[in-house]
Amino acid sequence: MNSKTTWRLLIAAIALFAFIVFVERRNSDQKTAAARTLIFPKLDANNVTGLEIQTTNLLIKAERTNDAWRLTRPFYPAQSTPIDSFIAAVTKLPKYDVISASEVSAQQGKLKDYGLEPPAAVLTLNQGSNRYSLQIGNLTPLRDQLYASVPGSGEVDLTDAAILRALPTSLNEWRSPMLLQLENRPFDHIQIRAGQSVLEFEKDNTNHVWRISKPTPARANDQRITALLQQLSAARVKQFVTDSPTADLERYGLQTPALELSFSLDTNRVAALEFGASPTNDPASVYVRRSNTTNIVLAGRELLDGLSLPYKAFHDPRLISNDPNQLTMIQVKGAAPFTLARQTNGLWTITEPTPIPTDANLVKAFLTNLTEMTIENFAKDVPTDADLKQFGLLPPRISYALFTLRTNATGAATNALLTQIDFGIPSPEGMVYARRRDETPVYETPNVSYLLPSAAWQLRDRRIYDFASADVAAIIIYSGGKTNRTVPTPQGWALGDVIRSAALDALVGRLGELRAHNWIDKGARRMPSLGFQKDSPMLEVELKPGAATAPPPISFGKLGVRNNVYAATVLPGDVEPTLFEFPGDLYQSLTNSFGGR
Repeated sequence: MNSKTTWRLLIAAIALFAFIVFVERRNSDQKTAAARTLIFPKLDANNVTGLEIQTTNLLIKAERTNDAWRLTRPFYPAQSTPIDSFIAAVTKLPKYDVISASEVSAQQGKLKDYGLEPPAAVLTLNQGSNRYSLQIGNLTPLRDQLYASVPGSGEVDLTDAAILRALPTSLNEWRSPMLLQLENRPFDHIQIRAGQSVLEFEKDNTNHVWRISKPTPARANDQRITALLQQLSAARVKQFVTDSPTADLERYGLQTPALELSFSLDTNRVAALEFGASPTNDPASVYVRRSNTTNIVLAGRELLDGLSLPYKAFHDPRLISNDPNQLTMIQVKGAAPFTLARQTNGLWTITEPTPIPTDANLVKAFLTNLTEMTIENFAKDVPTDADLKQFGLLPPRISYALFTLRTNATGAATNALLTQIDFGIPSPEGMVYARRRDETPVYETPNVSYLLPSAAWQLRDRRIYDFASADVAAIIIYSGGKTNRTVPTPQGWALGDVIRSAALDALVGRLGELRAHNWIDKGARRMPSLGFQKDSPMLEVELKPGAATAPPPISFGKLGVRNNVYAATVLPGDVEPTLFEFPGDLYQSLTNSFGGR
């Protein structure tokens, strides 16, 4: 190796050593110092209450109230997350190096050389009574750092260039994309106004369900209103149109809005939206004006369509919305009025006009059929007396008054009226007219009147016979002018000299538990049409002395539906016969075994 090469390598080594000592070490020292030195060491992100960013082409201001951010320039709800992230980045800005005020003054361009006169951006943060400002300048030659200056200091700081990427580039970046923000904003009134038409909902503070308060007080479809509120909460702004409070409203169809939506707490308005026209090139969108901030935006038209549904669409679709388990008394008012009451054991009984035990399954079916009736149509929103007469509702054909247990002012429990449902005549569409006494309209509901009782006997206990086979003295069947009397003997059942099988005890036992398959009618009016004649078969059961009261005789008519047989008997406490369906298989077994064949 010659001496020239040796000297070249020596000089390169000395240069590398100098670079390491004077450059890399300095950079390392700067970054180490930055870990200890911040531009704003006393700035706490959690306590910042105001923020302003001004660049050459935009001005953004934001304020924090109740732990939530809102934009004040432009005036609009804000997204808190990006603002909090930006403030956190400012509070952590490192001070890599400082160019002193004297060094800056000694330079010919002074602050202009660093892009700070004028600055590219000015940040101002408020923390209590303290204001923290920072001017943002140019990037350093290596573009990994940034020149910045605290106004009034005269110094230039070298800080992290990443703060540039955190700066919003448009007014819209920090706006909330939500069309309407109702979270943590309590309200108990919703009003939808379209021209002269007003639809208003009011929340019941007792059971927290919505009711229609205008135009006509009524029960509301709480599920539909809840779904509408969810749709509103999910609605997004498609485009921010203008923030100008002097915008030409006619241009957007907002001079006379197609629809106005407002939310209030008692009488205090919480939020409001006005819906206008659609852009000519975008019929799926509609202009919306935020009434409290005057901003105009574009939103999906499906929201306007959902708000434009008629009053009837928001009405409760059920004729009765009460839980059947809440009912404690039902008064049936018609040609044969009666009262049904729930006892302390949960069972229902007929209390008026005569106490009668009820059939649990029949009562359950009655309550189900009544409370599941739906409103299919509005026959008349505001009927006159003439209308009510026309619909058979003045007076009604039959009414059902529903009561529930309430505690009165003295602390005593009493039955309080929930509502009364009146039913009229059938409608031409095959429905039946109905009206609630606590609501104005006349409704059309499915004509299931045949499933609703109009007399007490339709709900009474279907148990007809209640005796043990061992107590039977004779089974007598009258048919065709003949009398067949069968009696129990030690050898079996005897019809005259004929001894029949002792297995007939099981058949007699089944007869002792006889239940009507279904009640048909009461009184003799329909008996001829159901096949009852003078010589029709009749069943009579004689009981041994000392047994229970003798069961009433049963007369039989013709074969009915489902192979049952029409039958009639005078039940205890009655003076006229009750018609019912006698189980067909039991009838065949009785006539075959005891009818003399």
